[in-house]
Amino acid sequence: MVGRQLPPEMEAAAAAKRKEFEDQMRAEEAKGGGRGSPSAGGGGGGGKPRGPKSCCCYICGKQCLMSSFEVHQKGCIEKFQKDNPGKPLPRKPELDEDATLEERDAAAQEAYKEDVMAQCPGCGRRFRDEATMQKHQKGCRGGGGGGGGGFGSSGGGRQLPPEMQAAADAKMKEFEEQMRAEEA
Repeated sequence: MVGRQLPPEMEAAAAAKRKEFEDQMRAEEAKGGGRGSPSAGGGGGGGKPRGPKSCCCYICGKQCLMSSFEVHQKGCIEKFQKDNPGKPLPRKPELDEDATLEERDAAAQEAYKEDVMAQCPGCGRRFRDEATMQKHQKGCRGGGGGGGGGFGSSGGGRQLPPEMQAAADAKMKEFEEQMRAEEA
């Protein structure tokens, strides 16, 4: 090989990774997912293109390469504990050993969504943290799936001045009566 030489310890680590990768590729080919099969996208067409495999981190919600996932996870746990003192770590998704990468990814995304993201009580939207959700609440009208009220509701959003609230309530009552009259 022409070019720079790696130090012996790095060369050994690279050789071990190369062997691990080759063993993994042989195992995939044995399962029927080899380069020439349609499911591998290696020429049969119709499959997903091959490339670096990644999955979602259940702690930070970001995509991470499988080859460095353990290192990422260790740093992610430290950062989560530093940024969220007293808050328990998100639960690690429990999956069978034979779960596919897509199943693992979906479970990690769901765990992140449920355990880490903050949900607005007014509209049900989710945000990456409490601070972002609280900024959102200042202008939230409760129009989403969470079941909040509109202007003037006690959903934590902006409040109308009393005289405007009275006018809005009167308009709403007038509108509802008009709708009932049209239905009859």
